[in-house]
Amino acid sequence: MFKKGQVEMIGLVIVVILVALGLLLYVKLVIFRSETVKVDTAYEHAYVTNLMGALFNVKLCDQTVKVEEALVSCFKREQVCEQDGCTYTSHEIKSIIASLGVKKYQNYSLEIKKGSESKLLLNGCKTGILTSTTIRTQDQEHYTASFRVCK
Repeated sequence: MFKKGQVEMIGLVIVVILVALGLLLYVKLVIFRSETVKVDTAYEHAYVTNLMGALFNVKLCDQTVKVEEALVSCFKREQVCEQDGCTYTSHEIKSIIASLGVKKYQNYSLEIKKGSESKLLLNGCKTGILTSTTIRTQDQEHYTASFRVCK
């Protein structure tokens, strides 16, 4: 009888240890788990595309020239609002984005291409979320503008 009681006590101790380990794992994995923020890249890409579209539709020079037209003028090395096209356009784009209060994206790059020739207007980052659009001028020329933001 004495041996049977010892075996039952050992079994009870093993069950208590397993329950305690289970509770510790539960506390570690469920209660103290770190909340990881999942980033939806489709949402981020749509946001950047909309930001670029809104930016390119802003009118400069007393509401006469759109930003996308100023980009084309910069590419062609023409003047915008009686100033150097690239300098004026890059300054205006920086001030527009600053006035929007977009703190999530502090660095950004902007490039415009036509065929194999390209012009880098703003060079704030090398990697990040990239979106592009085609700009068509009145004389049916096609340019590709690439807008990239970094966090």
